[in-house]
Amino acid sequence: MKLTKKLLAMVLVIALSLATMSLAFAHEHMTAGEQAEVLNELGLFLGVDEEVFTPNLEGATDRAAAMVMVARALDWVNAEDFDEAAVSGFEDVPAWAEPHVAYAVEMEITFGVGDNLFGNDLPVTERQLQTWFDRALGKGDTWEDNADLDNVTPLIRADLVSGTWDTLMETPVGAEETLIETIVGDDDDMMYSAIVGGLIEPRDVEIDPDDYDVTIDDVAMGYYLSSDTLEVTLRGLEPFTEQKVSFLIHHGGPPWPFLSPILEEADEDGNLMGIVAGDGSLTVSGVLLEDLPEGPIVATVPGYGIGIDNTMNLMFGERTVTFGMDEDDVKAETIVFDAGEEATIAVGEFLELGEDLVILDQYNHPYAVEGEWESSDEAVASVDADGTVEGLSVGVAIVTFTTEDGASADFEVTVTE
Repeated sequence: MKLTKKLLAMVLVIALSLATMSLAFAHEHMTAGEQAEVLNELGLFLGVDEEVFTPNLEGATDRAAAMVMVARALDWVNAEDFDEAAVSGFEDVPAWAEPHVAYAVEMEITFGVGDNLFGNDLPVTERQLQTWFDRALGKGDTWEDNADLDNVTPLIRADLVSGTWDTLMETPVGAEETLIETIVGDDDDMMYSAIVGGLIEPRDVEIDPDDYDVTIDDVAMGYYLSSDTLEVTLRGLEPFTEQKVSFLIHHGGPPWPFLSPILEEADEDGNLMGIVAGDGSLTVSGVLLEDLPEGPIVATVPGYGIGIDNTMNLMFGERTVTFGMDEDDVKAETIVFDAGEEATIAVGEFLELGEDLVILDQYNHPYAVEGEWESSDEAVASVDADGTVEGLSVGVAIVTFTTEDGASADFEVTVTE
């Protein structure tokens, strides 16, 4: 969605006036540098280096550079009537700023300082920019009316960034959407970046749980060191809403669950917050704290773990991940055959030992590890790589399963006619 020239004129002067407030309108929770990063991701602020983003926020700015910064931030360059070949008619405007200044001249934002000069050698001050604003609002030449505004102190690039930031969150007179919402339009990627960056509030929606079938990406079972990252992705959620994932923590496995902020980014209840992307996916991740207790810790994403604006819970089942130990330190300790410790089969019969094999580590926790099967007497009973035993002749054979880390267990097979 593009801005009309009338709306652009009004928006420009709002931005320029706010930019003069010496950061008075800066976002209370963000620095100018953080704001610049978000604007850069949205393509609304480029910095001074085309190869590596360099905001140069402490740098001075002349009037032409200020106009280009605001033009980029307000998405002028994508306006249908923005002419990249336009010239302003001023003698002191650098070529790279000509179309931007020309656009402002056409909208009667600026008339220059006389003698065909834009006044580019003069500092950008609060009074000058406020006068541009008033002219665009149809107040005429308010230079004298703005005599109480600072016309000495030059603004720096940080002032323009923070002023533009707040302007993007304003709703222009006669409009229904904020400026950033107008610029973003139906671009889902820009919308997501704007919400995550803090320029647009997440959508507040009432959701009927019957309308949603939320799934969670499989998270591989494994052991992780503290300072590793736990990451979970949910799918099928309402786009552009802020949502919460709660982790129910077990130390050593059930039945001793406790809610604990074991992730650096989690709140006191162990919750991680995130914004749902345009495709309905939500990925939350947190770095494990350094002072975890010994032994495996199981982080369960329970069925009540998703809350949407505290209005409801979405049921999506349960997955677990285990962390807290270096994988190299975990060993198979117990091997359990579902059939017990011995069995009798007839010649030609089969016994599926590997199908229900259970392997536990030293913490009595299920442990996935590869292994090999072996028969003590292949003439009596054979065993394949999957643990399937076949009776071949009358006698007794010992079938052994050995894990790749050295744990083993024996099963006695008696073969009859």
